[in-house]
Amino acid sequence: MKYDAWRVIFLYGEGGECRVNYKESLEYIISIRDRGMLWGLERIRKAWMLCGAEQGTHPRYMHVAGTNGKGSVSCMLQNILTAAGHRTGLFTSPAIGEITSTISVDGEPIPDESFAGLVTLITTIEADAGVLTEFEMLTLIALLYFSKSGVEFAVIECGLGGLDDATNVIPPPAAAIFTPIALDHIGILGDNIADIAGKKCGIIKPTCAVVSSPAQHPDALDVIFKTAAENEATVYIPAAGPAPTILSEAGGITFSRQDEIYHIPMTGRFQCDNALTAIQAAELVVPLTPGIIRRGLSRPVMPCRQEIVRRDPLIMLDGAHNLHGVAALADTLRELNAGGITLITGMLADKPYRQCMKLLLPFCSEVICCTPPNNRALSGDALADVINELSPGIPVTVAATPTQAAAMINPAVPLLVAGSFYVSGEIRRLYGC
Repeated sequence: MKYDAWRVIFLYGEGGECRVNYKESLEYIISIRDRGMLWGLERIRKAWMLCGAEQGTHPRYMHVAGTNGKGSVSCMLQNILTAAGHRTGLFTSPAIGEITSTISVDGEPIPDESFAGLVTLITTIEADAGVLTEFEMLTLIALLYFSKSGVEFAVIECGLGGLDDATNVIPPPAAAIFTPIALDHIGILGDNIADIAGKKCGIIKPTCAVVSSPAQHPDALDVIFKTAAENEATVYIPAAGPAPTILSEAGGITFSRQDEIYHIPMTGRFQCDNALTAIQAAELVVPLTPGIIRRGLSRPVMPCRQEIVRRDPLIMLDGAHNLHGVAALADTLRELNAGGITLITGMLADKPYRQCMKLLLPFCSEVICCTPPNNRALSGDALADVINELSPGIPVTVAATPTQAAAMINPAVPLLVAGSFYVSGEIRRLYGC
């Protein structure tokens, strides 16, 4: 059974009746979170067909996978392509703030009425397609919205892995892009970098270009080259090493590339590698000039990626939740000569919380632990026990929620919120970001 998707979805100009408003559509999305994660592409593939995939025009897809940096590279890539004059969609995860912010065209989030209309459409076909998870639902909303909106390029960030990730339902992309691959989701993707890279390389398809971060782990790079060769795809690496950084400070990185100087309004030297990766991917599909690149790089501000909310005293929000990401955060703190920090932290139980805390505690004078709002959360009490064991001299307090933790800080002391997007995202909203 096929549905007249375009008549149902876009109420502003094509008629139709929406069964739910925006508030109700959000409530529905929240209600299906308990479905958790289900592997396989059968459900979303069938749902996409029932929703009219064949009726829409497909953009050229830019598919982004990796362990850390996916969001930053995706955001930079969208902004560069937009600066080059191309209508560009972006789908990222997880949501930081409004869920509609994960789906955008040229930086503008999907309108509330379009989001509600798409939820209406998808719920009408679930009986035939199969029950979708929250991520599958959001992926499908993004793909349908981009098709109808006439975007030329759609930058799609993988949620988890690549091969079995819901986003891999898309046709062969123009480019498969890989940010640094590290140990994360062990037990789901594999217990070593090569195995994890193998899952992520499932997004490589025949005829697509392949782009890898210059900071790629050698074991991951071996798998990327092998998989690319099997698909007769060419691998592009923007530089043999990190971009020469001219200036790195809180809230900004300046670096050189091909005798041109560029600035990124983001914190952390690793963002140079992310910028090089995004530029390389964009150059494969559109002509670029230094001016276009500068305009594109001047725009991205990624929430909770070493995000500076205030400089004096420092308030930094970071969602890093694995060893590779937290090590990058520690490098930045060291470069900024940060110390005497109050740390608000909470982590999921399946993350390497002990090792992550070892990296962050040397910068801290106080820690406030809380329980992230997620059913996989490590309790704040359990995390506090770990910190007391690792650093008995640091005062540790436990709060029930991130919001309660934020109410306990001394505003005159530097603050770092880290360990989980679920914690940093909730506190970010308290600052009105």
